[in-house]
Amino acid sequence: MNKIIKLTALSAVILLASPSAMANFEYSGYLRAGVSTTSSGGEQFCFGDGGAGYYAGRLGNECDSYAELGLSKNFENEKGQVFAANTMLSVKTDQGAQANDYQSLSEPILSVPQNGAAEIALRQLNVTATGFIAPLPEATLWAGKRYYKRKQVEAMDLYYLNNSGYGAGIENINVSIGDLSLAYVNVQREQISGKNNVFGERSVQNNIFDLRLDGVSAFAEQKLDIALVYSQTDPTALQEENNEADDAGFLFTTELYGSLFDFDNRLVLQFANDALADAGFGNQSGLQPETAAWWEGSLESSWRIIDFGTYAVTEQINLDYVGYYAQGKTITSDVPETKPSQWSVILTPSYKWDDNNQTKLELASTSYTPSFQKSSLDLQKIMLAHDLSLDIGLTEKLTIRAYTGAFFGKQAEQVRTGDRAGEDNNIRFGVQALAAW
Repeated sequence: MNKIIKLTALSAVILLASPSAMANFEYSGYLRAGVSTTSSGGEQFCFGDGGAGYYAGRLGNECDSYAELGLSKNFENEKGQVFAANTMLSVKTDQGAQANDYQSLSEPILSVPQNGAAEIALRQLNVTATGFIAPLPEATLWAGKRYYKRKQVEAMDLYYLNNSGYGAGIENINVSIGDLSLAYVNVQREQISGKNNVFGERSVQNNIFDLRLDGVSAFAEQKLDIALVYSQTDPTALQEENNEADDAGFLFTTELYGSLFDFDNRLVLQFANDALADAGFGNQSGLQPETAAWWEGSLESSWRIIDFGTYAVTEQINLDYVGYYAQGKTITSDVPETKPSQWSVILTPSYKWDDNNQTKLELASTSYTPSFQKSSLDLQKIMLAHDLSLDIGLTEKLTIRAYTGAFFGKQAEQVRTGDRAGEDNNIRFGVQALAAW
């Protein structure tokens, strides 16, 4: 038996080391992790996270560790048709869990034994096929679980359009005015009301249909992307008998982008209603329809406008900027605020000393008026950072970042972390590793 194991292992090593096995094999990933302290002692507190978004900007404001590891293998035949198998796993910690050398999935976060210190998630598992439709040689068919045409404000880690999950579709159909894509994704959502389904769970499937038209020529070399997403519940017969909630909803997005007068700018306009109203108001960590109005503050509709980009002041000086405004309308008037809103302004001037060194100053202000109170919750930030980086192409970058700064405002005053009274004026110091490849 030992000989068989040794021979099998040797064969695997030889196979993986051979050029034919490694040809068309792609390895991709992302990571962030860091250490911090503050003027009042202890680890920094962060306002937001990767799931909720960082409305005051993510620079100097990330307290979790997060990594993605993607593996892909392409197979091309003699006709030039290509199949690809794509996989991705991620690992993350919660805020305050970056404390120990050995960090297991079952290790509790200090005095909260029910919470593990880290978790692994399946992010992508799909197959794509390109060139298999004779009239549409550029089109790609796909099925499985994947990140689907996500759109992000990177400075906020905010996905304003993220219809990722299990599904199937066809993308990059070349039509006369742009590239057309169609996708079907389904999402399981837990129900608050109604009887259990056949599996003993209060959940219902939502069918989400996604139509995109990308790269439409506009004016002055500007391009326009258009997306229409429709969500409809798909209840079982038993759920229908019990009148389970079955809200439908639309999410409409237009995005104008391109370079003009040294600005590399993107302007986004969105409107959403009913089941997708909440998704159109907040960060989309995978499109999550609200099939039931779970409280009076649930949204009936929402709209938002986002403008972000980069202005090249000189060869060494850049200005990154974000302007964000979102407003919703609640389903009832039985809440303190029937039109909750959120706005943010983020300005990040930077100076490039050489190919590897860059200093950034980030000034941010945000305000949130939730449904459950009339007064707004404001937050301001000043953060200074220096990056030692290596840029490799458009998507690959490795960075060691040192930063210091502080938060101010009502949100910072109200934060309670341990025995601290708040985070207002609490100066933080940190060093962070970031990489994408």
